Amino acid sequence: MFSATMPPKIRQMAKKILNHPRQVNIAVSKPADNILQTVYMVHEKLKPKLIVSLFSGKDIDSAIIFASTKQKVKEITKSLKLSGLNAGAIHSDLEQKEREAALLDFRNRKVPVLVATDIISRGIDVEGIELIINYDVPGDPEDYVHRVGRTARAERSGLAITFVSKSDEGRLARLEQFLESRIFRSPLPELS
Repeated sequence: MFSATMPPKIRQMAKKILNHPRQVNIAVSKPADNILQTVYMVHEKLKPKLIVSLFSGKDIDSAIIFASTKQKVKEITKSLKLSGLNAGAIHSDLEQKEREAALLDFRNRKVPVLVATDIISRGIDVEGIELIINYDVPGDPEDYVHRVGRTARAERSGLAITFVSKSDEGRLARLEQFLESRIFRSPLPELS
């Protein structure tokens, strides 16, 4: 059994079905040093307002917002559009052609904000992504590394913001344990 990444549930399954398995880890992936990482401790209901607040008055050319479900992607995209932001979406309910078109619009800067599930956290090649927002803390710390790794490529710097609600606090603790460091907590801006 070979895999570039091995989520905890797959590790458990492998232990059950394989005879005397051996694990070989090439390297533990960590975010690049030139990614400024920060956390906002925020109530779930205030997350949409926080996104709008973070984009308000800013000229951001390229940002990805990662959400844990396709339903959240749809809701966030709708909220951004209602607030006047040009945003696209990628999730598994879209046909492949629709996903490719959304990614092309994002790559060509026709759409500065892309809201997506982890479907694009690995393997996309888009230069100059300056901001990553994790709407939810991902369940697997390696997913976090892949998400934030979409920014700060080619020796550039980038910003990765993670929203942490009460229900995400356990995931944040596991993430920080994996990273072997505490992620900076930013004070919550006033949300009207």
